[in-house]
Amino acid sequence: MNTGDLVFFRKRGIVPALIRFGSWLGAKFRREPVPDWIPHHVEIVVLHDGVAYLYGADAVAGFVRRPHYFRLNRLTDGKHYRVIRLDLWGKLDDIREAVTQLEGTPYEQWRKVLRTWREGNTHDSADRVFCSEAIVRVLQAADVSWVCPLDPENTTPMELYLKCLKHGAAKD
Repeated sequence: MNTGDLVFFRKRGIVPALIRFGSWLGAKFRREPVPDWIPHHVEIVVLHDGVAYLYGADAVAGFVRRPHYFRLNRLTDGKHYRVIRLDLWGKLDDIREAVTQLEGTPYEQWRKVLRTWREGNTHDSADRVFCSEAIVRVLQAADVSWVCPLDPENTTPMELYLKCLKHGAAKD
């Protein structure tokens, strides 16, 4: 894994299932494509002293980092998570700076999770973040051209996943 790679998660559970269902339903209403593999969560990889850390918005801890070996322990690549490699050379320092600035930001209020499929996060602010919102903000801060048009307040993990499939490369 390299700095800037994105890790999309699809695990079992009530909340992940509700997020995936909401993403699917919203895409169907908007007549947008729906992939066979719908993620409910996304995190970004940042290397520190040779160790890969995953930065993501955790519902309890906020936007935090965890070592990749801890985060991916007991998960199966391709089933529970997928890594999308992005070509971000020349932007790695901007990514590191952006995740450092977001680190510790609280998670968005739970009641907003289920309505984002329909109207988005109507409070445009970076003081509380969802997972995809944080990742879009990080990539926009690094001036990743294909991410800049996205609205972080209205981008679900599935929408970001579809964009990454177009602009990145799935892990071998």
